[in-house]
Amino acid sequence: MSSMQYGRVLSRRGRVTNIQQEKNLDWFPRMQAMSLSDAEADSEQNELRTLQLQLHKTNQLVATLSTQLSDLREQVRPAANYTC
Repeated sequence: MSSMQYGRVLSRRGRVTNIQQEKNLDWFPRMQAMSLSDAEADSEQNELRTLQLQLHKTNQLVATLSTQLSDLREQVRPAANYTC
């Protein structure tokens, strides 16, 4: 490393140290990091909505099938009484 390059490295370190000491966070890409987080949250929300919709439809189907099974049992009972 040449003395000129070494001087640049030291100069950069000094600037970074000054920024840290001043607690200057203007250089940090805060909004970009948040947009990644927001996109992930949106994706999770969509997945949750999809799962809730599937659960609701499944519950409706179970209720319908339970009613049909009860109706079928009622129809089979009288027929069983006649065969005995």
